[in-house]
Amino acid sequence: ILKSFFKATSILIIRKKKNSYYIFFKFTPMKNFILFLSAIILSELGYAQHTLVLNPVADCYVETYGGGVGKNSFLKFDISSLPAGIVLTNTKLRTFVSDILPGWDGDLKIIHYTNQTWIEGDSNKFIWQPVYFTDTITQLIGFGTVPGWAETIDFNSFLNVDYLASNNFFSVLLKDVDDTTCCPDLNEISINDNDSMMLGNIFNDNIVFRPREWVIASPELVIDYGIPPTVQPVSPVSPVCENSSVSFSISATGDSPFTYQWQLNGFDITGANADTYSLASAQLTDDGNYTCIVTNAYGSDTSDVISLVVNAVPIISFTNTNVLCYGDSSGTIDLTVTNGTLPYNYSWSNGATTEDLNGLTAGIYSPTVTDANGCTAT
Repeated sequence: ILKSFFKATSILIIRKKKNSYYIFFKFTPMKNFILFLSAIILSELGYAQHTLVLNPVADCYVETYGGGVGKNSFLKFDISSLPAGIVLTNTKLRTFVSDILPGWDGDLKIIHYTNQTWIEGDSNKFIWQPVYFTDTITQLIGFGTVPGWAETIDFNSFLNVDYLASNNFFSVLLKDVDDTTCCPDLNEISINDNDSMMLGNIFNDNIVFRPREWVIASPELVIDYGIPPTVQPVSPVSPVCENSSVSFSISATGDSPFTYQWQLNGFDITGANADTYSLASAQLTDDGNYTCIVTNAYGSDTSDVISLVVNAVPIISFTNTNVLCYGDSSGTIDLTVTNGTLPYNYSWSNGATTEDLNGLTAGIYSPTVTDANGCTAT
């Protein structure tokens, strides 16, 4: 499949990020920009990671004054499609920059904007409320200094706040570090230009990037995440008799590889590091509660308790009286049984079902004792 795809395209760049290679392709030029179609991830041996790319559901910019005219871009993303229970590892914003004025030096403030209800066309008074400007990360160099796709530094901690709060939307405000303007005209509405978004001070220090309406060059929120393990429910184990074999197993979903650690009554079992744990000959000391902790790069989960009951087997001892004379029936066997659980059932090799035997001729007699738990001794 990849070979056929490569024949239809020309590779623009292969970029390694963490444990993956991102391959971008160059298609027929369209208005002098490169179409980012998709990323094919060729995972190396190591931890799996997933990537979700979201386009804005709203974007606009607000003009501020006080030392020029500042352009402050707001972008809003619907994050409701993020799976539950994941671990966010990396979040970046990509925009397609079409115009750069000479004074732009690539620095950027990324501000977590926590207003969940804003939409395009809202008034500046509604959007520009500093109470919604929470955490800020500053990117000092490298954003939008050449035409084409520009990428921010990681601001995963911002997204994590909205994700953990189960919010449906995530928004950021982009502002030029060098832009000292601060105050919008609250009587105006935010600007939603279907042709461009602007960032920076209008006086020779700004960039223009494509808005969400440009489907093939819309801004992208690139979210990397991993899936921690979830141990599936386990089936109970029936009681076993002493010296019997027994085996437990668990299964887990999430991103491999996994590590396993079995425990007995809360203490690690040395060498028990697979998804299955077996006892070739269960002893009374093996009785207890077993759990397995499954761990991957993104977290851990502990299995349900598997309770193992090991029942003691009966112990047989006896005294016997030999026959007095050849051919007579004066022999006896007096059987004593300890351990195990009453009542006992007896089965002798001569067909008898009593505990003791009397009136025996010379010979070999073998008893089998079965207790109330089904454990036997011979």
